Amino acid sequence: MTETGEKKTEKKKRGTVKRIVKILLIAAALFVVLSVLATALVPIFMFGRSDGGTGFNLVYSDADAEDYPRERFTFTSRGNELVGYLYARDEPKGLVVLVNGVKNGSDAHLNHIKAFCDAGWSVVTYDATGVGESGGSGTFGLAQVKVDLFAFFDYHKTDEKMNSLPVVLFGHSAGGYAAACALDRYDNICGAVVISAFDTPSETMAYHAKARVGFLADVEYPFMLLGNLIAFGADADAKAHEAVAASDTPVLIVGGSSDDTVPYAVSLYRFKDGISREGATFFMPDEEERNEHTTPWLTPEAAEYVNSWQGGEVDLELANELDPVFLSLVLDFFEACVSSTS
Repeated sequence: MTETGEKKTEKKKRGTVKRIVKILLIAAALFVVLSVLATALVPIFMFGRSDGGTGFNLVYSDADAEDYPRERFTFTSRGNELVGYLYARDEPKGLVVLVNGVKNGSDAHLNHIKAFCDAGWSVVTYDATGVGESGGSGTFGLAQVKVDLFAFFDYHKTDEKMNSLPVVLFGHSAGGYAAACALDRYDNICGAVVISAFDTPSETMAYHAKARVGFLADVEYPFMLLGNLIAFGADADAKAHEAVAASDTPVLIVGGSSDDTVPYAVSLYRFKDGISREGATFFMPDEEERNEHTTPWLTPEAAEYVNSWQGGEVDLELANELDPVFLSLVLDFFEACVSSTS
């Protein structure tokens, strides 16, 4: 081959390499752009606005308003006005702050509210960001529930009907995560019941993403972390087990062995053997039907009904039947928490 031919061949090779590099760079840029868009859009679809209902929960109109009067109040969380309700009792034992899971409204645990009131406690519950009567275009992510709880405590300091009372928390799912994270932050919390809670938002999201899209979840994980960081900053991904371990506040952590929403692999409950401090108690129901995400507090009959429901009209009375043994466990725990601080 002549020298001129060799130069042409070499030039052709360099041109081919350049084209391949260009294509790869364009592909990488498109991947990054699409990943960023997906990170921004997924929370909109997953955590958009909710009316606060679950299909199984009672609503306030199902209660006797004379027996369970409530006062409406508002507070602000990151620029959004949130609506809450105070069920005030005469000479209450303390204040139960009920922290709901994602998309669940202020009435989601109505039977618990009634039971706590009947036992002599005042109760606070509220619609989180993007839920029910509260403002916001959506919940934005799992960490939002913690952000809203912390915003409530900012308001709580200013409310004379609440701030003089000893505080206990009752949190479920993301609300349980939020309650756990609050333990080493607020000195006025006497105790917390934490049900079906995860340990971190990112770990939980990654688990469910991997179950749906496999290895793509690992590829997209850095972008998910970035989106979470942009949305919540320092509040993005606190570890609930570290907050529990760092606090000396009594806590009752409840888990379910058949929980598909917060499975054991991402649950706070999995730290049972690692959190050995005094005052941290772990409980798991014996009955199999009560080990789902939303059934630990139900009677076995109610839990079986909820787990086997196939559609149609819901028997709301049965679906919300509280297990008296579990309720006594919670109430006794709350009273012990308040007694130990008085």
